[in-house]
Amino acid sequence: MLPAIPNPESRIPNPESRIPNPESPIPDPQSPIPNPQSPIPNPPLTHTPLDSPPSTAARRVPP
Repeated sequence: MLPAIPNPESRIPNPESRIPNPESPIPDPQSPIPNPQSPIPNPPLTHTPLDSPPSTAARRVPP
């Protein structure tokens, strides 16, 4: 029976796991996620009251 020698490879962390993906900070131009470093403000994903008609709840008159 083999002696209980720990696997030397198990103590060596995967070098690729510590290297961040160089493409990860670069946003995909086709991605809907806005680039936080972009000086151009991105349009809101949801409709604001400025570009949407008033809802029926806003026009509802209290009794």
